[in-house]
Amino acid sequence: MARASTTVQQPEDILKGDQKSEATGDLQAQIARLKEDIAGLASAIADLGSEKMHKAKRGAAETYESAYRSGEDAVTELRDQLAETARERPLTTIAAAAGVGFLLALLARR
Repeated sequence: MARASTTVQQPEDILKGDQKSEATGDLQAQIARLKEDIAGLASAIADLGSEKMHKAKRGAAETYESAYRSGEDAVTELRDQLAETARERPLTTIAAAAGVGFLLALLARR
C-alpha cells in the first residue's frame, strides 16, 4: 500500500509579509488587553480582601467590647453581692476570708 504524504505547514510559512506583522500586532494588542484585565482583577481581589479584613477586624473589636462590658457588669454585680452578704452576715464573711487566707498560706509554703 502506498502512503499518502502529508506535510504540515508551519504558521510562519502560512503567513507572509504584511500578514505576519498584522498578526503580530493583533497578538500584542490582545496580550496588552489581557495584562490590563489581569491587573484589574488583581486590584479587585485585593480590594475585596481588604474590605473583608476590615469587616473581620470591626466584628472582632465589637465582640471584644461586648465581652469586656459583660465582664465588667458581672464583676460589679458580684462585688455588690459580696458587700451585701458581708453586711448581712459579718461573722460568716470573716470566717470565709480566714479560710481563703489559710488555703493561700498553705499553697505559698509549697
